[in-house]
Amino acid sequence: MYTWKVMDRCIEFDTFIDQHPLSSATQLSAWGEVKSEWESLYPVVVDESGAIVAAGLLLKRTVIAGFTLGYMPRGPILDFDNEEVCNVFFTNLKKLAKREKMISIKIDPNIYQVYEIHQREEAQSYRNDAFVEKLAKYGFKHHGYTMDMYDTTQARFQVTFPLSENNFERFPKKTRDKIKQATNYHIEIEEKHSESVDAFYEIISYTERRKGIILRNASYFKKILDAFKEDSVLLFAYLNVGLLKQDLLDRMQELEHKLATLDEKAVNKREVAEKQLAKARREYEQIAEESESRIPVSALLLAADGKTTELLYSGLNEKYRRFLAPYALRNAGIEWSYRHGKEYFNFGGVQGSLEDGLFEFKSSFHPDIRAFVGEFDMPVYTLLSFALDKAIHIKKRIQLAMAKKG
Repeated sequence: MYTWKVMDRCIEFDTFIDQHPLSSATQLSAWGEVKSEWESLYPVVVDESGAIVAAGLLLKRTVIAGFTLGYMPRGPILDFDNEEVCNVFFTNLKKLAKREKMISIKIDPNIYQVYEIHQREEAQSYRNDAFVEKLAKYGFKHHGYTMDMYDTTQARFQVTFPLSENNFERFPKKTRDKIKQATNYHIEIEEKHSESVDAFYEIISYTERRKGIILRNASYFKKILDAFKEDSVLLFAYLNVGLLKQDLLDRMQELEHKLATLDEKAVNKREVAEKQLAKARREYEQIAEESESRIPVSALLLAADGKTTELLYSGLNEKYRRFLAPYALRNAGIEWSYRHGKEYFNFGGVQGSLEDGLFEFKSSFHPDIRAFVGEFDMPVYTLLSFALDKAIHIKKRIQLAMAKKG
């Protein structure tokens, strides 16, 4: 016999989420703390012993005239093959929604299929109609197998790297070379926490200005770090300008001497040396006027559940792109995840086309592709739900169009 109840925030809830095969950082109570503009509810189903067998962080916020909207990000967490548990959970969830005057509840279950990076067409063709039909029995409407990452709250396609002892060796050679090159450019990685959110926001602002978008402010990043505690980190990439300047000066001097002493007939060697010298000069000119000996050029914010580290936000000062800090940073993020006992590193969402620049960069680490089943809505007040869904879609499209225009 199973019993439904709404819990207060508690350790048992998070323990169940963390240990479940469908666990997600956005189903932990810490995520409810981050989303403080929403009210957090913790509905669960327990068995006769009182052990939790189903749970979901349900976020609720008022949208109009006392009516609210519910959202379970990457939830709920339960055995979808257990019909009795599903029936208890979803039947009572709808009753809760009515009591809370929720127009609808949106869910995007952590149900996906894993594909290797070369299986793009198979990933794009992923369907789970049996699961869609299963949820339809409980009143959920599927939003379809969307391809545009902006059509859903969380991107339906994600790229995730499975962690092991030999993470670095599993990267393609070109990626390993770029990580080594970043080290040769004196890119230095440091781990920081909430005391450095202002510096992190400064780096994020470069990305905002480049893309013409607004991400989050420093206080939001601090909320994530404070909520997830040791399961979160800021990773900064610093360019050691002083060391790089000296290396480049030495390199230019070495190449100038080589060119001065090369036999005139050594045409190929001279051409190679001239290209290397031109490259070193360009790199030196880029940093020649820098007065600071060390500059933060890129940063990541990571947060994790029991199994997976999520790369939530990243920023890069494009002026220093040539020094390859993003490669060194993501390698450091993967190593941080492995040291903290995680099983996966999620690079984040990509377009369903699986061929844009964002996908090409993330795929350079040879991750897997996760194709998710997608979003569902449980309409509680049907007409209001239809109108709200249309309004949200229009608003999202307007925001996206404005962002693209800068």
